[in-house]
Amino acid sequence: MQKRYCTCGNPVHVQYINRGARRRLLFWAFAREGGATTATCPHCRRTLNINELR
Repeated sequence: MQKRYCTCGNPVHVQYINRGARRRLLFWAFAREGGATTATCPHCRRTLNINELR
């Protein structure tokens, strides 16, 4: 897992899962619900995009 940051500064963990020719990205927000996957930033509710994370 890699620790990245949303444009608002909130930390988000990124997990890469490789299954054969397919690659999947999971975004984890550990501050919410003890660690849950998410598609939006738990702080600003912006949709997470790997290319926009710092």
